[in-house]
Amino acid sequence: MIETFPMRALASLRCPADGRPLERAGSTGARCAGCGRVFPIEGPVLSVGLENLHEESEHERRIRDAEASANPEPSWNAPSDVMETDATLEALDLRAHHRLLEMGPGRGRFTRRVESLCAEVVAVDISLESLRGAARRLSRDTVALIQGDATKPVVAPGTFDRVLGTLTSNLPSRTLREASYAAASQALRADGKFVFTTHYLGIRARLDREPREGRYTEGGIYRCLLTAADVRRETAPYFRRARVRPICVVLPFSRRLGIPLAGADRIARRMPLLRAFGDLLLVEASAPRR
Repeated sequence: MIETFPMRALASLRCPADGRPLERAGSTGARCAGCGRVFPIEGPVLSVGLENLHEESEHERRIRDAEASANPEPSWNAPSDVMETDATLEALDLRAHHRLLEMGPGRGRFTRRVESLCAEVVAVDISLESLRGAARRLSRDTVALIQGDATKPVVAPGTFDRVLGTLTSNLPSRTLREASYAAASQALRADGKFVFTTHYLGIRARLDREPREGRYTEGGIYRCLLTAADVRRETAPYFRRARVRPICVVLPFSRRLGIPLAGADRIARRMPLLRAFGDLLLVEASAPRR
C-alpha cells in the first residue's frame, strides 16, 4: 500500500496552467515555480486541478468516485479484462529502465501490473476515489498518483518512454481525444510509444446495431465507437506512425460452445478475418510530432 506521495516525482511534473516546474511546498503541497499556485497533497495523491472539465467528464468523475467507494476490491478476472490486459501489456513492451505515464489508471487495473516492470510510473486520473483505491493495491514508491485532467499536459516534455491510455473513446468529443493524443505526444521521448485502446465499430457492434455514440447504461458513462480509419485520422497530427488492430475478439457461438475466450482471442486477434469480431481497438502510436 502506498501511503505518501513520492516527492522526487515532482521533477517529472509541470503546472497545467503555465507549464512551469513544480517544487516542494512543505509536506502537504507542491508549488508552481512560475505562477506560485500551491497544489495539495493528501496522502499518496497530488491534486493539480480539474478546471474547465467537460460536463460529460465531470459526470464520469462522479460515477467513478461512487464505483470506487462502493466496490473497493474489484477482481478484473473477467475474460474481457484478461484479453485487454494481455494484449495491452504485450504492446507496451516495458523495460526496467522505462518511465511510464498512465492516463486514466482508475483503480489501478494496469498500474498494479506495471509498477514492478519499469523505473517510474506517473498515473493521472480525474477520480480521486479511484486513485485512493489504486494506492491500496500498489507497493512501490516509484508510482506517483495525480488527480488531474489527462487532456492537459501535466508532465515535463520528452520525459517518458511509454504512455498508456485506457479507452480514450470515453472522452466526450474528438477535440478532447485529440487533446489527450497531443499531451501524450508531448510527454514522450522521440523513440517513445503511446499505447491506448478505444471502443471498436466492428462486425459485432454493427450486427448489434450499436450507435456510434452513447452510454454504457442509461445515465452512465459516455462512450464512442471508432473505426481504425477514425483513429489514424485523429492521431496523425501528433504521431507519424500508428498501428491499429482489433482485440478482445469473441467469435460467434464461442460462449455457447464453451471455448475459452482469452485463449481463443490470442489466436484470433492475429488473423485478419477473425479479428474484425473484436470489441476494442489497440493502438500503438509512435514517432511523436512536436
